[in-house]
Amino acid sequence: MQAYQSAPCPTCGITWNPPGAQACANCRTPLASPPAYAPPGYAPPGYAPGQPPAYPPGQPSAYPPGQPGPGYPGQAPPAYPGQAQPYDPSGYLPSWQGQPYPPPAGYPPYAQAQAPGYPQGDPYAQGPYAGTPYPYGVPQDAQLPAGSATVVAFGRSIVVPASLAALLARAQGSGRRLALGTGAVLALLLLVFAVLPAVASAQIAGAGQAIAAAASHQRSVDAAMALFLHPPTAPLNDPAAEKAATSRQLAQLQAALSGVQADESAVRALDQHLGWLSIVALPKGAAIAAERHRTAAALTALVEADQVLTAGVDQGRLALPLDDAFADYARMGAAMARHDLGAAGAPYPDARQKLDQAAQLALWPGVPAIAAQEVKTFSSLVDDYERMIQAAQAKDAASVQKYAALVQTGTRAMNAYGPGAFQDSNSKSFTPLVKAYDAGLKSAA
Repeated sequence: MQAYQSAPCPTCGITWNPPGAQACANCRTPLASPPAYAPPGYAPPGYAPGQPPAYPPGQPSAYPPGQPGPGYPGQAPPAYPGQAQPYDPSGYLPSWQGQPYPPPAGYPPYAQAQAPGYPQGDPYAQGPYAGTPYPYGVPQDAQLPAGSATVVAFGRSIVVPASLAALLARAQGSGRRLALGTGAVLALLLLVFAVLPAVASAQIAGAGQAIAAAASHQRSVDAAMALFLHPPTAPLNDPAAEKAATSRQLAQLQAALSGVQADESAVRALDQHLGWLSIVALPKGAAIAAERHRTAAALTALVEADQVLTAGVDQGRLALPLDDAFADYARMGAAMARHDLGAAGAPYPDARQKLDQAAQLALWPGVPAIAAQEVKTFSSLVDDYERMIQAAQAKDAASVQKYAALVQTGTRAMNAYGPGAFQDSNSKSFTPLVKAYDAGLKSAA
């Protein structure tokens, strides 16, 4: 905030020069000293009280108030704060060097006094330069010598021959392209000969670990496949014991199948990675090829085991509802033997439901075709037995005799399958796959 107001500068008109300033703070124009203050009755040495100061020789000692002295053109009295100042719209100082009025006749022009601490003379004057006529860059409107051009170097424009300017431009562009091309080539070489080989080494090590993990599961897998192909003989005429044995066998087969499928997924993923790396990681080509030979053998073995165990699980799932249906049929026969016709027909709805479920499971890929035939034969047997019970309840002797004959025929058909029907089919289909599994893991080790 401005705390004082000075007399306007005669050149630029500012009113914020500090008290006692000898030059304008804005345009550096010398300022007139303010009149000195003297107490009433005081006079400088050599003057009587009330006597005005002496004036230059040849000038009158006093002038009427407000009138210019001889040799001064008529002008307004000195300006004070708030009074408009003369202004030159051209922006240049007049020939009398920025003073509000020209000097009196016979006096030299006003001197350009500078404030203390500033060099005397014109602050904007510049001396001659040696060397290039444009030490701080070539002006835009400068006239260049014929056959020359400007180039920008270190942030400045320099005049050089036109041929040299063209050569420098071509070299600059070529250098930039060469640097970019060299950087790209170095990055590619680093990727091919350093990064990708390191990735390939890690994948090779991972594939070896996956194969080792699969080999560590071989014993449990072989045991599960042996249980499937050669199941223990269940107690005769004991559906509950047979179902318990089937449940244990199914649990063991499912655990082995989960392990084989996990090993298969791990080895397959690593084999795919190695297949991609064999194209780009050229220095590791031989090592990748050797490892992929191992992964291929392990994958073949695991696929064979997967097929065997999947069939075992599918057949185990089929056996569970069949065991329930056999148990219901046994309860129907026991009640019929007791001549309890009401109890004899009670298990039939559950048996019918279990047989429908078994008919769907018999169509799964891992189940032999003979299973669907057996399920169909057993379903007919159970239906005929239920009709015989209903005929007995209705006291229809002829119908009882008819369905009793059909029950005997169905019973003989079921006995024809026997427990060895599934085993013979499984042994013929899956024994070669078990052998291939063992041989494949041995080759991959």
